Order: sequence, then structure tokens, then C-alpha cells
Amino acid sequence: MNIGIVGAGIGGLSAAIALQKKGHDVQLFEQASQIKAVGAGLVLAANAMYALSLLGLDKRVEEIGQWIGGVAVLDYKGKVLMGTNFKGHKDQRIGQRFSVHRAELHAILRDELKPETLRLGQQCVRFSQHEKTIEVVLASGERKIVDVLVAADGLHSPLRQQIWPDTTLRYAGYTCWRGVIPQKSLSEPITGFSESWGVGRRFGLVPLAQDRLYWFACTNAMPRDAHMEAMTPDGLRRLFCDFHAPIPEVLKKTQKEEMHWADIYDLKPLQKFFDKHLVLLGDAAHGTTPNMGQGACMAIEDALVLAKVLGEEPRLESALQLYQLKRWARVQKVVKMSRQIGVVAHKCPEAFLPLRNALLRKMPASEKQLHWLFSTNWY
Repeated sequence: MNIGIVGAGIGGLSAAIALQKKGHDVQLFEQASQIKAVGAGLVLAANAMYALSLLGLDKRVEEIGQWIGGVAVLDYKGKVLMGTNFKGHKDQRIGQRFSVHRAELHAILRDELKPETLRLGQQCVRFSQHEKTIEVVLASGERKIVDVLVAADGLHSPLRQQIWPDTTLRYAGYTCWRGVIPQKSLSEPITGFSESWGVGRRFGLVPLAQDRLYWFACTNAMPRDAHMEAMTPDGLRRLFCDFHAPIPEVLKKTQKEEMHWADIYDLKPLQKFFDKHLVLLGDAAHGTTPNMGQGACMAIEDALVLAKVLGEEPRLESALQLYQLKRWARVQKVVKMSRQIGVVAHKCPEAFLPLRNALLRKMPASEKQLHWLFSTNWY
């Protein structure tokens, strides 16, 4: 088949690779004129590492990644509320978690594409569907006719809005900053992945390969708050001044240009991920809050499943119905659970903080609760 993909993020790139491996002719359109080596970190959990292994890329990702042996949730004073340890887990695949720099993962995926697959500076402004094809119109005026168009153009997907104009983005109630700094700037290296929870605030620390640290900070705020957008590292340090070490030091060592800010939204669940020749993938289909670290993981899964069903079902409609069947319940469970975690973390009044923390300490280990997420049933 001749397949067009709009959006060269992690989901779009993964889809292009998976579809090319199945023998399809793929064109990947990206509106940015150049790919910049910017971004922050992310954690690829066991399900994403399995998906990458199906693409033959897991070993390359491990080479650029930092293995994560566990996750700890702390209170703002640094006391452990709950934690997981993946080392020595009886299902060894559960322990395959790696933190990576987003730009470096992006580079690995781009390198796997066939030459001239990726077309930069090509914004898709609209499309029109026909009986057997779909026509894409680019901002340059160029028109492309393909058999299938994959919308991997993110949470604010213009392609999705053309078919489903009433889709709703839901503000989570909090905003987020991210950054990456060299570990050598700190008095002591940070070796574990942790999240620290206060009243309406969270701070995460994630070690990366090459002696770097990825951090993220979230606080309750109104959407599109100009004060939050203009926040400096010193301002964040004041906001998190009562948090345990080394959080104030991390912010002290961060430069303004190393910070990236965004309000946190998710997508109200859609009933369909496709319409005739158009199919949604990744955040365009099921944008989620980042609380489970599964946004990129779900997009990579989508890519593998889409490529598989297009090979299994000769009729396009049947293939996309199968894609919907395989993906809908799973991704919506992630969206719902991730949103609930955000509520627990950010909506607890200060007076109830001791009760919340006590309940968190009594919760069973999360790897047992999330075994469904790391299984291979999705494929």
C-alpha cells in the first residue's frame, strides 16, 4: 500500500518503520523545517521495549539509555511513600525499563527509515477522502494521493479535528516544566528514579545516560498562565524551596534555556480511531497525561499494531476495525488511570495529606497492579 503519515514524532517515526518493514511505500510529512536536538527525557517501560524489539531497535535504545531498576514515590520531605524494584523480577521482561533523551531516541528512529521517507517543512493543511484513496493537500499546494493517511500529529491534531471537530481537550489542572542538566554540576550524583509529592506540587528526578539528569516539576495552576510560562529556575526554586535535597540544588544548577514548559492536557476518549482512509495514532488518538510515563510507549505500540493488522486483513475497513478493537480499551485504561494518579497527586487538600500518604504506604507494589500493562497481549 501507499501510506502517508503526518507528524514525525516518536509515534509517526515508529509507524513509518513498522510499515516499511511490512513492505509498504511510506511518505512521512513533518511541518518542522528541521529536526532540532532538543527535548527532555522519557522512560521506555517494558511494553515499549518489547515493541522496539519487534522493530529490531531495542539493543540500540539500550546503548543510549539508562537502565531504571525501580521507582520511588516520596513525600516532599524525602520519606518513601511507595516504591517498586524491578531487579530480579521473576518475569525478566518487566525489568526492561530505560530512560532516554527524547532527541536521541528520535535520531535512532530517523536513522532506521529508508532514504527520502521523511519530508521536512511539509505541513498538511487538509485532506479529502475518495472511494479508494485519500488526497493530502500540503501548504505548498502540492497534492499527494495515498491509500491510507495516518494522523500522528499530536494532541492538538488538525487532521483529527477535520473529521471530529467536537473533540475535547481536558486541562488536568496543573502545569509542568522539564529540563536536563549534567550530573557533574551536582554535589552528589542521582542514581534512582523518584517522584516527590507535596501539596499540589510534584518533582521528579530521572537519571539519564552520559552522566545527565532529567527533572520535571508540576504545580497546580490555571491554564495558559503567563506567570507560569515566564517562570525562571530561581522562581521554581522558590516554589519548591520546602522540598527535600537535592531538588533545590537541581533547580539552582538549571539554566533558563534548559527549561521547557507546558500545561498538561489529555484527550476526552474518542469512540473511533479511524474514518474511511484516515487513522489516528498516538496522542492524536488518545492523548494522555504523563503520570504513567506511557504516552510514547502507547504510540509505539499503536505503530506495531497498525502495521500488523494492515498485513493480516486484506480489506482496509476490516484492518482498521481490528486496530480499533486491539487498541481502544487498552489505551483508554491508561488515559483513565493516568488522570486518576494526577488527581491523587494534585487535588489532595493539605489537611488530608497525612491520610493520603498513609494510604499510599499501604498500597501493594505497582508492578503487580500493572502486569496487564507490561504483558504482550496487546500485540
